[in-house]
Amino acid sequence: MSTNTNSLKTQEPVSYWKLRGLLIVASLVIFIVSYQVGFNANLSPSEANSLIQDNTSYLSTLKSLPSLDSKVLRIFLDEYSVVLACNTPFLGPALSIYLAYASGTLDKAYMISGNVSSFQVDIPSYVNYIESFTLILATAEGLLLSYIYARKKKINYSETISILLLQASLIFLVASIVATLI
Repeated sequence: MSTNTNSLKTQEPVSYWKLRGLLIVASLVIFIVSYQVGFNANLSPSEANSLIQDNTSYLSTLKSLPSLDSKVLRIFLDEYSVVLACNTPFLGPALSIYLAYASGTLDKAYMISGNVSSFQVDIPSYVNYIESFTLILATAEGLLLSYIYARKKKINYSETISILLLQASLIFLVASIVATLI
């Protein structure tokens, strides 16, 4: 009497690291193109001033917080909630495209107005690179989860959780740096 031991084993989830790597590259291209489209958008001076006023009011709110801890927590929660949303299947990548577009539009608004806020000058460029990289990771994960759900494949939760923890640590690093500078 022989038994087939292969049929008794549970199937392990497939690792998606190679596909994730390709999607990170694709997300980088999507991010750059979306940012450039936003930066090249036609903005009137009044639209530029409106965007700058919205950004300035947010920064004023951050500056008015009483302690460094509260600033770090507020920045972390604001940014990580957006990053988590970008990780969601189907809608997350669309949100990432919009965020890159809006970032390009805001930079264009500052260029049009000629009014550079002291907040932007004080923030080192590597902070923007870390934020952008985190958004690119979130976009890639959202695309991967969209693929997995569309194909009805099995998810390897440990990989997804490790990516989410990496994103959280990067956003916490950004929040800590920004909070000390404002």
